[in-house]
Amino acid sequence: MALASFGAYAESEPEDLIKYRQAVMKAQGGYMGALGLIAKGKVPYGKHAQGHARALASLNRLVIHLFPEGSDMGETNAKDKLWADFENFKKAARDSEKATDALAKAAKKNDLGAIKAAYGDVGKSCKGCHKEYRKKPKK
Repeated sequence: MALASFGAYAESEPEDLIKYRQAVMKAQGGYMGALGLIAKGKVPYGKHAQGHARALASLNRLVIHLFPEGSDMGETNAKDKLWADFENFKKAARDSEKATDALAKAAKKNDLGAIKAAYGDVGKSCKGCHKEYRKKPKK
């Protein structure tokens, strides 16, 4: 499976890899936005938290693979530091995976307090990675 994935990278245009990465990250942002509204009690869709959290955790497992060698060019918000410090980036991404997995477990229990706490931990992990490895998006 890993070799098949590597072959796919080799056949893809770097610009397409970047577009794919951006689409996945945008989807993660959408799930975080929906979960934030639930966690803050602003919408009555607490039962939806489980689906959003599962999807977010699933997407988060892809993050490390979204930055293959050769995709460090073009229109991207990734800082050069990401590739120069890739081992620490991978650690930060794995920490975020753990946080999103914990959020998915909290959502499965349908415990709003636990969801709120776990959501906060996910937000911290996302911000930590963005602070180190993401340029501020252009408006």
